[in-house]
Amino acid sequence: MSIQGSWLDKKWTIDRNGLTAINNFSLTKELDAEEQEAKDGKNPTKTKGFKPQTLVISHKVSYSTGKSPLTEFNEWQARCGKRAGFHIEGRRIGPAALILDRVEFTSNAISNTGQILDAEITLTFSEDVNFAKAPEAAVELYVGESQTAGTAPGYSPKGATEVKSAYNVRPSASAAEAKS
Repeated sequence: MSIQGSWLDKKWTIDRNGLTAINNFSLTKELDAEEQEAKDGKNPTKTKGFKPQTLVISHKVSYSTGKSPLTEFNEWQARCGKRAGFHIEGRRIGPAALILDRVEFTSNAISNTGQILDAEITLTFSEDVNFAKAPEAAVELYVGESQTAGTAPGYSPKGATEVKSAYNVRPSASAAEAKS
């Protein structure tokens, strides 16, 4: 199996069981600038930094490639609002955390009985600019409907204030000593 790309627990794969391949994607990084009017006639530009990056991906889904278009669309809808890094060829592309903002479904072929045979799914992600502030942002694993963020692996309600050892497995010796 060849994994073309991945985000959270979803993968774009090419193998003998089916084909879910990325048609195209675009990553945008834009400067956030503000023009100010001056009395002397000059308009100085004030650079604020960068706007949040956006990533748009589209892929085709059909029964002929081994996947139900409606099932795939529902799976992506369930992930709306989740955050994780996007990877192509095993390497992260773009910012560390991207939030799935929008899932768009375009049907290309419908059977006589109303079954959707072929569709294109377009996903729009935006950079999570509050990555360091949100405790859930630390968890890049998929949290299902039955599992709350507080019980997800790797989640700590204390977040950045918790002192850990260099291996990130337990509190440091000084923190353990302070508790006793």
